[in-house]
Amino acid sequence: MSFAILPALVPLALVVTALQPPILLPLLRDLWLWRRRSALVLLWRRLWNGKRGAALRPRAPGLFVDAALASLLAATLSAAALPPVSGSADVPVAIVFWMRAGGLAVNLMILTIIDLRWLRLPDRITLPLAAIGLADAALTDRLATSFFSGVVLVLLLLSLRAAALRLKGTEGLGLGDVKFAGAIGIWLGPDWSAPALFAAALFGITGHLLDRLLSDRATAQQPFGPSLASAFWIAFLCQSAGLSAPAWPIASP
Repeated sequence: MSFAILPALVPLALVVTALQPPILLPLLRDLWLWRRRSALVLLWRRLWNGKRGAALRPRAPGLFVDAALASLLAATLSAAALPPVSGSADVPVAIVFWMRAGGLAVNLMILTIIDLRWLRLPDRITLPLAAIGLADAALTDRLATSFFSGVVLVLLLLSLRAAALRLKGTEGLGLGDVKFAGAIGIWLGPDWSAPALFAAALFGITGHLLDRLLSDRATAQQPFGPSLASAFWIAFLCQSAGLSAPAWPIASP
């Protein structure tokens, strides 16, 4: 196998990670059940049935799904103007980029919905995502900085988790969130991982406030995975477009 086609194996690995039957089949089932909680679906029924429709009262899980879908859709549409960032002489650059972006988007959507449904981020997705990120970093000569960034985010979230446990008696963040953040650091590197984490925190706070304002009953536990996934995707597209990351004290080793 020619080394030149190795970049094409990264999106292939992303697709294989996303399409595992033990994850995909329950996911499709729950997507079908969630049609009763989505604000978009309820609004469509109200418009279609006219005055005969029931009152528009979306529930919290459906609202989170709507927000995740909207943010990922907006980021995907904005990617149409982005230049391809990787490829090889044997594989068209645009195909490699769009396969990578598409495979990553599918993984992030699956993680989002699983976290909304079960409040967990499975290792069988987050750990392969981190491994694929390391392979991608090795192919682009940024393995050291990407690994450093992942370690920093893992240690940061572990520190926040320990502080919340000590001060409030609750963990606040699950270990799945910590592992997912490590994968994000590996993929984005030291320049974009910190802004992505900051954006994820803002998304999480906004989602919590919307849940309390729009739902009849606030959700006791708020999943952080959807916020991480949305921030990761937007930062990935900004990085792919060649935009400069906001200044951050974390520097490359």
